This record gives sequence, C-alpha cells and structure tokens, in this order.
Amino acid sequence: ERPLEAAIVLANPTSAPITESWVVPDPTLMGFTLLRAVLNGETARVQAGTLRVTIPPQTVRVFIIDDEAAPRGQYKRMKDG
Repeated sequence: ERPLEAAIVLANPTSAPITESWVVPDPTLMGFTLLRAVLNGETARVQAGTLRVTIPPQTVRVFIIDDEAAPRGQYKRMKDG
C-alpha cells in the first residue's frame, strides 16, 4: 500500500561473497528505482523487475527507496505512492 516504506532485506550467511539477481516482487517499484542500503549507504537500482547486487560474506543488506532529487530521464515516483 505504501511503496515508499518498502524494504528489501538480503542476507548472505556463507563465507564467500554472493552476486545474484533477485526478482523484486513489488509491482509498485518502477524500473530504474534507486535503492539505498540503510547501514552503509550502498546504492542499487531496480531494473526490469530485478535487483543485482553483491552481498559480502556473513552480511545483511537492508535496502529502502531513495527519493532522488532529480529524475534521470526515467519515470519519477510520486511521493504519495
């Protein structure tokens, strides 16, 4: 209901880094949506309904939507979702 409050949590319990593409199961996240990791500020973009990131060993990433100041030639999300 409130896409700007969505969070994506990725965990890597292994002893090696993992680079994967995850399907983002939220249809309200538009393509090219910028996400920011809460704990370290790392950024990633949703592209074609997927999120591709590397998660270091024994680490968790919690991504939230970053409300970009200016559109980058793509659709811009409305503040009220």
